[in-house]
Amino acid sequence: MFDQDQRTMDFQAGYQMAIHLNNEIRNRVRVRSQSIRLDLDDPYSVGSACCSLMSSGSLAVLSSHTMNTLSTLQSYSSTFKMPLISLNMPIEGEDTPSYQMYMTPHYIRAFLDVIHEHYGWNKVYYMYNTRAGLENYQQLLNLIRGFELDIRLIMLRVEDADDALNLLQKMDARVKEDKQIIMDLPTQECKYFLIERGLQEFTIPQIFANGGMNVTGFKLVNFQNYDVRNFLKNWQKEDPKAWIGLDKEKFADEVALAADAIHGVALALKRLQNSQPREFSRTLRDGKLFINGSLGIDCEAKTVAPWSYGDAVMNQLKAVKFRGLTGNVEFDAKGYRDNFSLGILEVTMQRGIAEVGNWSSSSNSPLTIHRNPILIRPRTTVKKKNDSYIVSSILASSILAKPYLTLKKGHEYLEGNDKYEGYCADLAKLIAEEINIKYKIVPVADKKYGGLNENGTWDGMVGELVRHESDLAIAPLTITSVRERVVEFSKPFMSLGISIMIKKNEKTSPGVFSFMYPLSYEIWMCVIFAYIGVSVVLFLVSRFSPYEWHIEDNTDGPTVTNNFTIFNSLWFSLGAFMQQGCDIEPRSMSGRIVGSVWWFFTLIVISSYTANLAAFLTVSRMQSPIESADDLAKQTEIKYGTLSGGSTEGFFKDSEIAVYEKMWAFMSADPSNSVSTNEEGVARVRRSRGRYAFLMESTTNDYINQRKPCDTMQQDATNSLKLPNVAGIFYILIAGLVLALAIAFLEFTYKSRAEAQRRKASFSNALRSKAKLSLTGKPERQSTADAYAPAAQLISLDGYAETNTHTEV
Repeated sequence: MFDQDQRTMDFQAGYQMAIHLNNEIRNRVRVRSQSIRLDLDDPYSVGSACCSLMSSGSLAVLSSHTMNTLSTLQSYSSTFKMPLISLNMPIEGEDTPSYQMYMTPHYIRAFLDVIHEHYGWNKVYYMYNTRAGLENYQQLLNLIRGFELDIRLIMLRVEDADDALNLLQKMDARVKEDKQIIMDLPTQECKYFLIERGLQEFTIPQIFANGGMNVTGFKLVNFQNYDVRNFLKNWQKEDPKAWIGLDKEKFADEVALAADAIHGVALALKRLQNSQPREFSRTLRDGKLFINGSLGIDCEAKTVAPWSYGDAVMNQLKAVKFRGLTGNVEFDAKGYRDNFSLGILEVTMQRGIAEVGNWSSSSNSPLTIHRNPILIRPRTTVKKKNDSYIVSSILASSILAKPYLTLKKGHEYLEGNDKYEGYCADLAKLIAEEINIKYKIVPVADKKYGGLNENGTWDGMVGELVRHESDLAIAPLTITSVRERVVEFSKPFMSLGISIMIKKNEKTSPGVFSFMYPLSYEIWMCVIFAYIGVSVVLFLVSRFSPYEWHIEDNTDGPTVTNNFTIFNSLWFSLGAFMQQGCDIEPRSMSGRIVGSVWWFFTLIVISSYTANLAAFLTVSRMQSPIESADDLAKQTEIKYGTLSGGSTEGFFKDSEIAVYEKMWAFMSADPSNSVSTNEEGVARVRRSRGRYAFLMESTTNDYINQRKPCDTMQQDATNSLKLPNVAGIFYILIAGLVLALAIAFLEFTYKSRAEAQRRKASFSNALRSKAKLSLTGKPERQSTADAYAPAAQLISLDGYAETNTHTEV
């Protein structure tokens, strides 16, 4: 069972990944899981979830608990003999049911040894804000009284992080002395639980930013351990889309505890399978629990029927012993962690985080302090000069997003800032060279830009800045009024808006002759036959009509001719169809009737073709029914979302415009509409086939649209006519030009041969003469015997060129 809070996503990811890694090992019992997300502080929800898991055949329940739900979990566990594995710390002195185990070591004794033996404190403030914190305070107080130690423990109840900061400032103003404070607060509200030095010299933000106080804490997971590094390697290489919460430099303790719990369950089941094979196979089938042939345990039955095999499972769970991610994993008879060790970490003004000692529960002298502390991470500030700090190295938070920051090819073999490239990497390098500082680029752990959570905390890069985990952020971070309340921005250098990314329609490339698509092939064939028929009819009526015949004078004398030969009839019909006309027109009534009906026919056909072509091109160029935010808001078939925690999401969330309010209501109704990274949003657009739109910054949208595979588009982008739509007409044009050149060459050759025969000259001379005439326009000089009058122009009796040689008969 996982809490429904978003902060437990990495915890759930570690649990699922541990099962995945366990099931890949040969000869290991395969573990199947069923997960439920709920409010772990609600006893009714927890009880219902327990019943649901037991009735579905679960053989153990893994969960965290709060003080409000601990008794509920214990009751169900003991009543039905269902093993319960809790990730929390046990409550010392309570009559613990025999069917409950705790993965978190009981470290209250370690608290006492550090503050008494190592620091020698005699006055300690204990700050808390939960019932669990109150229980820890009571256990620590009981230990102090039991050992009869002279330590005054003062209880401080706070409501939230702001209340804690205000209380610390009041304490500092009232009492000018060193103060030792144990801060038992949730990790999302305070990262420090044990503080040594006074607060009088600095304000609270300066303390946490510059190390004005000494901070001490415990370390459960040793990241130098081989098993831990191997798990972290698998943790980082898995696909973040499949495992939410992955790709972090380090994982939380809860992740390691969950992984060790799964490992322990697998070992216990393997030992049961070897020791009691018949009972094991009869009770556990296909990874599910069967009692008397029935699946699971019925919580709502009239008579309570506990699981008889639960004792054997619980005994094997308590008997497991192995080296896990949290060190030695071993349990005593009560289900508490036994023989465990904790590292003691300390942050001081003079150095960064260092391991100063360790505490072991199996030793007679559990506390060991190192002579030389082991430095884990140095401070970014090294010395103070003139009331200002000289920075030796700056942690620059950023986010992996093209083209701003990406990993280089072969980055596995590179170190430090050399692993990164992009605009932000270049900008950071130039700034560092300009002001002569050292820096280290660290991608943000949760892959978020920075959003305000419901509990008042910040995530992403803004959260790291607020918590002083980084010194600055170099990233495509949008400036918003909410973010400006907690962090400072540089001067803006780019203004942008919000645009819609949606996938292009997957359509086939238009054919070469797509310009013919507006009319069907039947119509085109009818037009061709009509063209031939009209030409033949025009030829016939011109032959039989006396008005189409006329007398024409030529060198052989007057001859009777008819302009509408079969080729001229075809030319006239083609010119009329192309809306161009030609030099000859019908003179007879019958010929003019043929021409008129053909003109009317071509007028209708061409007009219809033009209209259909415009409609066809318009439809083919319509890529999406979404062209604006109004289009998205008016429909529900296409889902849309934004980057979770980003400025775009904040814009819609805080907008008071009706359209945007409607869009936010749609997006917030289904949390799956939002994505954790821009890459995830783009990938979802590409695989959605037009059923998902991603709202993002216009500049990033434009950048992605111009990168391969070029299958996305921006809603306000223009769509021009592409070459494939009209390639056919170019092919026809080229073919016509080539055909014309070929015919011209044939005519040139034919006339040259005829001229050579007439002049009784060689064919080559005739070709040269014709070529000179074609290129220069001047004929080659010829002998008198070969001279002839050209037939192109006739000279009349009065000496003037005859321009009208047609005479009606």
